[in-house]
Amino acid sequence: MNKQPYYRSPLTLYVVWHPKNKKGIAYGEALYNTFCRDINSPLIRALGIPVLFRFEPLQDTGLPVAIPYTESDNNAVILLVDEEMFDDETYTPYVNQLLQDAETDGNRLFPVALSRYAFSVNNTLNQQQFINLIDFDQSDKPAQFEAGLSALKSRLLHDLCRMLYHIEEVCQAESQQTKPPVTLFISHAKVDGEKLAEKFRDYITANLKLKTFFDANDIGDAANFGEEIIKNVENSAVVVFLTDQYSTREWCLIEVIVAKRNKSPLVVVNNLESGEKRSFPYLGNVPTLRYKENCFPQIIDLALYQVLNNLYLRLKLKKEINLYELDKKYTTYQIQNTPELFTYIDIKRLQAANPKQQVLVIYPDPSLGKEELTILNDIDPKIKFITPSLIYQVIKQ
Repeated sequence: MNKQPYYRSPLTLYVVWHPKNKKGIAYGEALYNTFCRDINSPLIRALGIPVLFRFEPLQDTGLPVAIPYTESDNNAVILLVDEEMFDDETYTPYVNQLLQDAETDGNRLFPVALSRYAFSVNNTLNQQQFINLIDFDQSDKPAQFEAGLSALKSRLLHDLCRMLYHIEEVCQAESQQTKPPVTLFISHAKVDGEKLAEKFRDYITANLKLKTFFDANDIGDAANFGEEIIKNVENSAVVVFLTDQYSTREWCLIEVIVAKRNKSPLVVVNNLESGEKRSFPYLGNVPTLRYKENCFPQIIDLALYQVLNNLYLRLKLKKEINLYELDKKYTTYQIQNTPELFTYIDIKRLQAANPKQQVLVIYPDPSLGKEELTILNDIDPKIKFITPSLIYQVIKQ
């Protein structure tokens, strides 16, 4: 095999804080658990975005290691600015360098205010939009600190989606009237889900810079109802409010099928009361949560998490394919979620188009269990289902 090109991550997160910031490691670990993988559940499927810390000072400079921006296509630097950083003049050149590097393509600096002095650390930095956690961080109550972490993760989920969509930061985008990067398609049955869906739409409109699609209200006069719904599902993250009557409504089922066919991010909010006579089988293999009061922020975070998952893994898996030159020997097919029987629709089309090559399906780690793989291989044992960590099994053949 020819010498392989150098691998660059599609995105890397760097969390920077002052070594005397006692809460710095808590912020860093929380972001690692969210965007890389949960250190307490390492075998659970996760985004896998590299998250690196910068806080330990070097002996010769008294500052953290510089950030190697050339090792990733995109770099997000989360700068935790507290009173310790404000008081330490040695950090001035480090912050200045972060600001300078953030002006280059693919790099963004996200300053986080943990103190009222944060806005005075740097004259250039104070002109940027801060993620303001002052009220949360200054409180000694654990619940307040956790609320601050939740707010930070929510903001970053949206901002990182913007990065990978190559859209300006929120404050800049608003001045340019740039479209939001994510549209949430609210899929619901009118007979028993409309009021809840309306509340969700109104919450988003009042609190977030996201766009929603809510069937009839968002379809222009004289437009084809079916075509407009299908077009919007294809370009949205779909939030399904699963109620008792949802699976009995034809258009609800069409929306789910279109989302699955187009690999759209899909989240199911379970709001069943009495139950269903028949559950819709294609609502499986997606993240779900149980509806409860005040859970709209969790629903939105889960939907944005799926959007970021799809964006990042699409780039990462493509790099894996190119790195190991898998396209030379196989017809490759990448998916951002775990494979299921639905996946065979596209697999069979690929087989028909390239009958001489074996199909290699690459999906994110961790690998499916033996039980699910057996079912998939019962249809066609010639299909290979692998994750990046198992690619060595293919290239050594």
